[in-house]
Amino acid sequence: MMADTASAQAPFRVKSAPPQQSIKGMRIVVESDVDALEHHIPAWEALAASAIDANPFYEPWMLVPALRELPEESVCVVFIYDTPSNRLCGVFPVVRRRSYHRLPIPNLSFWKHKYCFLCTPLLRTGYAESALASYFDWGEGNLSAWSLIEFNHTAGTGPFSDLLKAELRRRKYHGYPIDTFERAMIQPAESSGSYLETNISNGRRKEWRRQFNRLREQGCVEFAELEREEDIDSWIDHFMEVEASGWKGRAGSAILFEAQSRRFFSQAVHGAFQRGKLMMLSLRVNGVPIALKCSFRAGSGVFAFKIAYREDFGRFSPGVQLELETIHRLHQDGGIQWMDSCAEPNHVMIDHLWAERRPIQTVTLPAPGRLAASIRSLMDLRNYYARVVGNLRARRSDAS
Repeated sequence: MMADTASAQAPFRVKSAPPQQSIKGMRIVVESDVDALEHHIPAWEALAASAIDANPFYEPWMLVPALRELPEESVCVVFIYDTPSNRLCGVFPVVRRRSYHRLPIPNLSFWKHKYCFLCTPLLRTGYAESALASYFDWGEGNLSAWSLIEFNHTAGTGPFSDLLKAELRRRKYHGYPIDTFERAMIQPAESSGSYLETNISNGRRKEWRRQFNRLREQGCVEFAELEREEDIDSWIDHFMEVEASGWKGRAGSAILFEAQSRRFFSQAVHGAFQRGKLMMLSLRVNGVPIALKCSFRAGSGVFAFKIAYREDFGRFSPGVQLELETIHRLHQDGGIQWMDSCAEPNHVMIDHLWAERRPIQTVTLPAPGRLAASIRSLMDLRNYYARVVGNLRARRSDAS
């Protein structure tokens, strides 16, 4: 494992918000120091285990390392406790910004760092409605009239989405923009064979079998899963080296090339393994990894965090072969109900393999008051011109 010197702690604070408030039977604690998060962790992990929607990116074993290593802006974490029971009922990592897509509109949104693929807050089952209402009250109370509150990059279907819609109706929010995109996901079928036969053409499956047979001609081919704690560091090193060997290495965006990213990735993998939430697979030829995939379990699902493969084995499609093995293992594990690809929309490889789609949405709300209509008009104008410019760029690209 590569040794790194200790990083300087990035700024982690929020402006003007009081550290504690009480709203309608809920106690709100705003933490602006990463070390202060430690005493919340037992309650935080209990909340994650009973959350209405799973999100490993906001669980403490991943969020705390991210806050130590990755923030490039001021962040705070809003904890919402039920006062009578003292149970932690909501966790909201938030950032304040002075502008919104270059418009001079201050806003409050969920924190999304470069390795975060979902911003759905953690809300405790049985207390979710009260916790979300308290967050709204807190947010609206800490915004000026010329402001936005944003629920960005959250699940577009499911319990949180339904709860958010109900709260917006209750508060009489109208005419707010919702941006939605879809990314690939898997919901296991009766068997992996039936899943692939239903969703993948016979021609593609035949070609992938041919490539796998050709790969076996290169030597001993095997799939492996990380099982022993003493092997974690070597798996992390292999993953980073394989990722850096490809296009991410050439682009300078591989984890290996940034000390903060290396430390975050190592801490997240160790934290997930210790909690039984890590699913890390590799494809090896003669004992040497040529493809690796790191995923995190959360609730009844799995989030595919990252995949890497050696491009010099590209003629054998090692990334596809590892994805096919992942599909087989998902169907063998009866406890997994779905897997989120965390991939960009229209992903060239994943979308051919993963049949289902998961909507991810961003809801943007002008702060309530007399200026809300003006803010909506300004946002509509900005979005209109953004679409016009996007269409012009697309036409130029098609013509060139």
